[in-house]
Amino acid sequence: METEKGINRFDVAKNSKRGLNEMEVKLTENQKIRILNGKRMYRVMKEVLSREKDIDNGVERVWVACLAPTNMLLNLELVSLGSVDRTTLEPMQVYRVPLLKDGTKVIIIHNHPYGELEPSEADLDITDRLFQAGRIIGIELVDHLIITDDAF
Repeated sequence: METEKGINRFDVAKNSKRGLNEMEVKLTENQKIRILNGKRMYRVMKEVLSREKDIDNGVERVWVACLAPTNMLLNLELVSLGSVDRTTLEPMQVYRVPLLKDGTKVIIIHNHPYGELEPSEADLDITDRLFQAGRIIGIELVDHLIITDDAF
């Protein structure tokens, strides 16, 4: 796996706010890398999740990457943990992160445990709902990535 400056120095901390086993990546100033495209975000996610062996653990998970106006990664947080073929997600879960972390943009990342990269109807629906909610509150939804162990 190709490594970019800063990615290998992530400190992963687990917490249990709201009763959910969340994973938040604590970033130092040197680790706040610019996310210019989906490939770079996928590399960050693969590194973080491979440390926890969670990228393909049999259940769907949804993460929110919170970005600054310059696309610098401010925060990465697990916001939903589901089952083998679905998870529930509401705009409130997603936009809580940038509102608390002073982000102006978000990237939604979720895994499909059994390797299918095609978005489901539910994936398309929530993406549209998140886009609309983001427009209303002034936080840009940059992308919604579906990831597997090998691709995005």
